Amino acid sequence: MKKDFSELVIRRYVTWITRHPYLVMVSALIITVLLASQIRNLRIELDPDRLLPKEHPMVVLGDKIS
Repeated sequence: MKKDFSELVIRRYVTWITRHPYLVMVSALIITVLLASQIRNLRIELDPDRLLPKEHPMVVLGDKIS
């Protein structure tokens, strides 16, 4: 029963995508442009001490070792 339901859902999904290829491509392009427009707000944090709270055991131990 479960296999039949999931197979039906997947079949409908694939059928819809193959019948609307341009809509799928335009949607993917719009999503990509929206995500790419936010890349300037991306910050990469390389300091592991800033990723954990000051009272975290690893940070406390690291402070003691330093």
